[in-house]
Amino acid sequence: MLPAELKLNVWCAATPSPGGDEHAAVLPEALHRHLAEGATMVLNAVDELHPDTEHTAADLERLFRTVVRTNLYASWIATEGFGLHFDDHDVLVVQLSGRKRWRFHPPTRAAAMLHDVVTPPRPTGEPYADTVLGEGDVLFLPRGWWHGASAGEGTQAGSARGRCRYRLSGSARARSS
Repeated sequence: MLPAELKLNVWCAATPSPGGDEHAAVLPEALHRHLAEGATMVLNAVDELHPDTEHTAADLERLFRTVVRTNLYASWIATEGFGLHFDDHDVLVVQLSGRKRWRFHPPTRAAAMLHDVVTPPRPTGEPYADTVLGEGDVLFLPRGWWHGASAGEGTQAGSARGRCRYRLSGSARARSS
């Protein structure tokens, strides 16, 4: 993954808008070069940008009675963009195109939080499962399950991940994307 200070600067440029304000414009050649070198493209809150995705997220919220946030991840080569990690919310993965390899391990601490008072130990040994998702496949990862994903077989892979938080004490609590 690119260092934080380079993420925006290497593939975007400040561009004046018609109103005179500057905004970031994607430099396609630079973006494609970084993706080819192993970067993972992340689009957060796609449900706020795309009406069909917004409707799907709203349907899932009604079905599961929880807040749903939709993010999109795209990788071009077989690197793990985020390495082995866990999330402190449930994750529903929908593989949109290409193939992505997922390896996951059970939680190493009950109800682990990302900013916990005790850092959960990393899993050791072989993964609980090692599977490849293809176009249209769906994977549910409960909160706390360690996982790593990489694009498979050198193909472009795009997956949408929905973050789910359960309602606690009758009110919805969601982590912003």
